[in-house]
Order: sequence, then C-alpha cells, then structure tokens
Amino acid sequence: MPIPPRRWFAFRLRTLFVVAILALPLGWAAYSLHWISLRHGMLEAHNAKPKGSPNPDFAPIVAPGLLWIFGERGVYVLKWTPASAESVDELHRTFPESKIRVYANEIDATPAREIAPK
Repeated sequence: MPIPPRRWFAFRLRTLFVVAILALPLGWAAYSLHWISLRHGMLEAHNAKPKGSPNPDFAPIVAPGLLWIFGERGVYVLKWTPASAESVDELHRTFPESKIRVYANEIDATPAREIAPK
C-alpha cells in the first residue's frame, strides 16, 4: 500500500494578517506591563522614594512609553541611596522621565549628585 503524500496546513494570507495585527499590540502590551512591574519592583527593592510633581500647579509628569494607558504615573524625583554604580544606571533606564537624587547615606540632607532626566 503506497504512503499518501504529507498534507501541509493551508493558511490564507488574510489569516496571517489577522494574526500579525493581533500579535503586535498584544506584544506591546506585554512589554509595557513588564516595564511597569520592573518600575514597581525597583522602587520596593531599593527603597527609592518617588515624588510625583514639582508643584501642584504644574501639569503632572507623564510616564514614558504610553505607560499611562495602564494607569502608571510619572515620577518627578527619586531620592535614592545606591548599592552600586550599575544600579544607578539601571534605575535611570527604568525611570527615564525622573531626576534621580543620589545620596551617600540615609542621613544626608544634600544629594551627592543629581542625574537629569533623559
């Protein structure tokens, strides 16, 4: 008995477009939600103290990358005592809209350095 030829799945071009059109926004949403969880985790892990707005009369700081769609708020200033120099860079990548005031220790009243937003 001869073996029948293998039948490949047949998809229409329309199906490919529908899958691509659904995959792009869902991938962006997953990336954005991951970024939000990184921001919240970093604030908790490093005991950073965020400040939302420079003045109540000004417009609020908007979170980067359309994160505001998911309810994320922008951070104006982060008061932070770092564990290492790499963690300062990581914090700056995670909060590009923020000024980061780096303190040498918890007691200091003036920051050792201030990093401007990107």
